[in-house]
Amino acid sequence: TGLQKEHPEHDSAVGSLVLVGHGDVQIGALRAWIEAVGTQCGDDLWRVKGVFAIEGDAQKHVLQGVHQLLDVRRSDRPDSQWEEGAAPREGGRRCQIVLIGRQLAAKRHTLELSATEALGFPLRVFSADLQGPDPHAFPM
Repeated sequence: TGLQKEHPEHDSAVGSLVLVGHGDVQIGALRAWIEAVGTQCGDDLWRVKGVFAIEGDAQKHVLQGVHQLLDVRRSDRPDSQWEEGAAPREGGRRCQIVLIGRQLAAKRHTLELSATEALGFPLRVFSADLQGPDPHAFPM
């Protein structure tokens, strides 16, 4: 990332993966997948965060996790609604999950596959350099 380029003394094994996809999430499947990722990564998974859509709900849902603690809830912010009919990069429905920790890059393909299987739609790692385009925009 840009920070690692500016400060090369930082541990290069520490980083983040941003998984993005276009589909509605079932909360139970998401929780089960995050728990499986936590088991797979162990102490190397430090933080999880994300935003996702639930079928039939115009409100965004958020995911926050630190180590084994996980909170999944409907956003209570009044400005936190999906733009129905819009493309994901223009505020339309999407699923975006950020994993932060050590040695995650080595698990990239396994994480993509397991997320796709668990959630029922393709999720891919958004790999653009953080100095480039907005990593929170959906890459279409």
